[in-house]
Amino acid sequence: MSKEMDFSLETKAAVEQAFLVAELAVGPLSAAMFEYKKWGDELHRGDISVTKKGSKANPVSIQDYASRASEELFGNLNTALDKVFKLGLQEIPSRDKIDRSSGEIYVSRVGNTQLSVEWKHTDQFTFSEEAAGACLDSKTWRQLHKQVAKLGAHALFIEYGGSGDSMDGASYHFTDKDGNEMKVSSTDPAFEKIDRIFDLLMNGPVDGFWTDEGGHGEILVKENQGDSYWSHWNYFSDTETFTGVFVISTVTPKQVSTNDLIEAVADPVWS
Repeated sequence: MSKEMDFSLETKAAVEQAFLVAELAVGPLSAAMFEYKKWGDELHRGDISVTKKGSKANPVSIQDYASRASEELFGNLNTALDKVFKLGLQEIPSRDKIDRSSGEIYVSRVGNTQLSVEWKHTDQFTFSEEAAGACLDSKTWRQLHKQVAKLGAHALFIEYGGSGDSMDGASYHFTDKDGNEMKVSSTDPAFEKIDRIFDLLMNGPVDGFWTDEGGHGEILVKENQGDSYWSHWNYFSDTETFTGVFVISTVTPKQVSTNDLIEAVADPVWS
């Protein structure tokens, strides 16, 4: 489901400015599309595509006009877009933890006095959900506890995690009756048996760990089965889309000076 966005007058003015600067670099436009992608705090801009006024052809990359416009004009466009993204992305009500985002801003002229703007932004995020199938049954608990006792340990705690069809790793922590961690050789037959039992669990009731985005979990084995457990969480990916549609009252292409543009970042990145 798409959620609506409402942008401030400052952000709308920045969008207008970017469109007008693009017109200065290319010539009168009927439309322009500004695209971007974002990973964490790192922003990458995609292609800027434009449609010349009166053209019936498909939009073309603004890079097709690079040889006909001055370097200063493209620098001004760079600065203008930095301001658009700096202001606009702060106003999008995204979640706290986002894997990546993407968006596009489509600006078109309506007559000679208005710009119509459609801003679409999509966030992709990952969340985890506990798997009901992860249960340390009596048989498995007895098998693991038997090997833990052979190693002279009081308890075993296993942590594991991975994504997709790969296991990032599992860590085994053995403790004595006082809770002190013990060093155990990975070549000990009892340890190798524990490792084989663990592999069987990972290919059992938590198949989502291998077939979906991945998962993570923990297993505790103690002398009392009631104090032992297995908890597993599968990762899932989802998306959330935001849209903003608004109209800007403007004029026909006008001159925009460098002084009108406020630098948004120190070192903008083009891609």
